[in-house]
Amino acid sequence: MKYLTSNQLNESQLAQVFTLWNNEYPSDINHNSKEDLQQYISGLAKPNHTLIEDGEEKIIGWFFDFMLNEERWFGMIVSPTHQGKGYGKELIKRAKNNYSELNAWIVCSTEYLKENGETYNPPTEF
Repeated sequence: MKYLTSNQLNESQLAQVFTLWNNEYPSDINHNSKEDLQQYISGLAKPNHTLIEDGEEKIIGWFFDFMLNEERWFGMIVSPTHQGKGYGKELIKRAKNNYSELNAWIVCSTEYLKENGETYNPPTEF
């Protein structure tokens, strides 16, 4: 696996992150288009992105952090086929090397559905 860091996403990365977001987060917070996601990202203050690519340049994980109310916040998605393999922990470890404090929000409820109709599994145990 290859870890890439950047303060912006290229067109291919945006398309793959769009798919990850809409497949893994509850459908209530999905983006309608890549442009919609790009507008969301463009509104973030001082964003940083860490991507995990497999050997075929497919993004299997995305960590993004940004400033909000003078605090550093983050979001993270790891493809379900790669969860439980330590990639999320590695993303957090890398972020902690850069920041002494990170904040995040999570959807804690199992009442939400993903785009494919499956129940959203909150990352509370992670």
